[in-house]
Amino acid sequence: MIRPARAEDAEELAALQVDAWRGAYGAYVPLDRLEAAADGRVERWREVLADGAHGTFVIAGADAALIGFVSIGASRDPDARPGDGELYAIYVRPELVGTGVGSELLRYGEAELAREHTGATLWTFERNARARRFYERHGWAPDDRPGDPNRWDWSPSLRYRKSPLP
Repeated sequence: MIRPARAEDAEELAALQVDAWRGAYGAYVPLDRLEAAADGRVERWREVLADGAHGTFVIAGADAALIGFVSIGASRDPDARPGDGELYAIYVRPELVGTGVGSELLRYGEAELAREHTGATLWTFERNARARRFYERHGWAPDDRPGDPNRWDWSPSLRYRKSPLP
């Protein structure tokens, strides 16, 4: 079941996100960088969930533990096109990658974005081949605008676009 994230999900969201970072980026982002970003992650999630500026939706497993999440909202890019939203993040527990959980979350996030936006962007690391294949399978394509490949200081990034949204 996918539902809106709640304030009481902050700790579980932070743990899931950091585990997913390690699984997805551990081969090319130094561990000390990942660990530094993990510091304060629970507090950051509390802030995000309290201000309601973007939507975060979680999916829970049979035992009610969170197994993935998607976060969406208005584009944060200074060169955003009119009507653009953004898929801020999508993560699933590393052991569940490839099971369909991410696809379910992505479809849900796209549908939520389509309520207020005509198109959307997302950012992923150039070296994250698995994520790039995932997005491309779901109709996302590298953006025709270069954006800022140094957006994240962990690794060079690439912006993807989907327009129109489903």
